[in-house]
Order: sequence, then C-alpha cells, then structure tokens
Amino acid sequence: MKNPAFGIKEHPEPTHEETQQPDNLILGRFEADHGDPVKAVRHLRAEWNRRRSVDVADALGWALHRAGHSAEGLSFVRRADTLGRHNARFAYHRGEIAHALGAVAEARGHLTRALDINPHLAVAQRALKNLERVRNG
Repeated sequence: MKNPAFGIKEHPEPTHEETQQPDNLILGRFEADHGDPVKAVRHLRAEWNRRRSVDVADALGWALHRAGHSAEGLSFVRRADTLGRHNARFAYHRGEIAHALGAVAEARGHLTRALDINPHLAVAQRALKNLERVRNG
C-alpha cells in the first residue's frame, strides 16, 4: 500500500529470501559455467519467463550454447549485447558463440570489443589467442 503523502510503499515488497524462490539467474549462470548446462537452461528459461532482462537474455543464450544449442543461444546473446552494448561479458559470449558457429571474423570482432571494454577479461584474452592460433596455425 502506498502512502500518498510520500508516494512510497508502506510495506516493502518481500525479499527474495522471504519468498523462498530460487534465484534462477545465479543458479543458471553457475550451472552453465561450472555444472550442468541443461540444468542451466531450465533455470534460465524459468527466469526468462519471469523477467526479460538483458542479463537473463545473455545468461540464457550462453547456457544454450554450452548445452549444444549455439544457434538458438546466439539470438538471446545478440539481444543482450545489442541492448547492453558496453558489457564485456555479453561481447565475450557473443564472440564465443559466433566462433562455435564458424563466423571467425565476427567472433574476432566481438572478442576484441570485449577486451576494449575490459582489457583484463582473461577468458576473452584466451579466446582471442586461440582464434589467432587457429588462424596462424
């Protein structure tokens, strides 16, 4: 209920801990990078149905890629990267997925952009070095 004098809610929304709902974004990101990508996709599809944000789009796209569905994942990562243009993680994910789909020049461009945004992003550094090794090897 809003207090008309101040325009604020008298009773705050329940916190995540109070609702006892899992944090599907965190669980999905963890599973995609360190666990089971199929579980990650389940968590992140549930989160996407709940809230369609650039963070969820990127995480779902990355999880789909890790689960072997790179083409489907690219559509989500592309959406996140287009809207959240200055995010190194989004650019890195887009570059890795482009590489997996055989678009090496596009991958190089996204990985380079990721490092322009964050020169210390080690995974992007390694991915770009691997691209160069394949190109020169």
